[in-house]
Amino acid sequence: MLNQFKQPRRVVITGMGCVTPIGIGREAFWNGLINGESGVRQIETFDVSASPVKIAAQVQGFDWEAQLNPKDRKHVPRTVPLALAAAREALADTNLQPDEFSLEQRRSFGVVLGTGGGKGFRVVVLDEGEGAVGNGDQQERGEHGALLTE
Repeated sequence: MLNQFKQPRRVVITGMGCVTPIGIGREAFWNGLINGESGVRQIETFDVSASPVKIAAQVQGFDWEAQLNPKDRKHVPRTVPLALAAAREALADTNLQPDEFSLEQRRSFGVVLGTGGGKGFRVVVLDEGEGAVGNGDQQERGEHGALLTE
């Protein structure tokens, strides 16, 4: 997949955002990692009495409603506000002002956004403004060879 690049490309990670079972926000996530915390807990958000599975790694204490307009809340899966919160934190972490960038500068950016469980929200935006979206049931190839799959 990478052999199509003529020379190695430099990548700079300028921002990071995390919404995870061990912490919301980059600092909380990092602290959870270095302290060896587990995000796996008893499921309390819905009735699991008829299920053999009683534990999960769920994001706790996340205000998903704050990420969406009221009219959008009933139309999107739970993964969307989680991804929006992480993306907003990553953008804030960059200390950049993309509104002030030229079109050429904007096209030189890339974003990688991933989810470990939500169906229908796998996104990779590649350089030159090209991108691709995979819905978990298919695989798509971006312009520069990024293979998107579940």
